[in-house]
Amino acid sequence: MTSPTNGLYHIPKAQKDITRFVFVGLGLFAMTVLLSCWAATEYAAWALGFVAALGKPLTPFVYFPFDVLVWTWKFNSPDYGMAVMTIFERAHIIMGVGGFFSLVLPVALAFRRTRKAESERNDLHGSAH
Repeated sequence: MTSPTNGLYHIPKAQKDITRFVFVGLGLFAMTVLLSCWAATEYAAWALGFVAALGKPLTPFVYFPFDVLVWTWKFNSPDYGMAVMTIFERAHIIMGVGGFFSLVLPVALAFRRTRKAESERNDLHGSAH
């Protein structure tokens, strides 16, 4: 009988579960969307001069992350001038770049982690030695 120390079989310490990849990817997606919306909100507030019409901030000069969406609905029209529309256009570009990264980064992370898990030797399902 062979002992487990001779290296004939390799049983991994922990079973590689796909849900570990999914939850990390979802967390990365949510965090990237939140940060990009917050960056766009803060950019728009700064570019508009933190005027009182934007509403009450959470703390001085810090607004709720998704306020830029409400401000777009209210203020992004030719009635307020092209300068305001340009500010919101740049804020939307910030959100768009964040949206792109929120899709690419979790996919890249899952690809990297699954490739790493696949490359590990695993004899849990038997071997044909």
